[in-house]
Amino acid sequence: MSSEADFKMFKWVPDGTYDYSDFLTRYVIVNGNPTIVINREWVNKGGPIGVSDELKLPWGAFPDMPPKPAKKK
Repeated sequence: MSSEADFKMFKWVPDGTYDYSDFLTRYVIVNGNPTIVINREWVNKGGPIGVSDELKLPWGAFPDMPPKPAKKK
């Protein structure tokens, strides 16, 4: 298995849906990677066509993204 297959963009984040306030983005995280990414302005306008009604909930309906842990020394 290659190292590319082991890549996780958000390896510290449990699977779930998060409103990432720092970047005004809603992420659906699966296995440490974003599978759906929606900008806050898009959420405020009703969300994109084709996503579940749950993902169209108002901004702040989901918890904020957990902070990245500090690097070990």
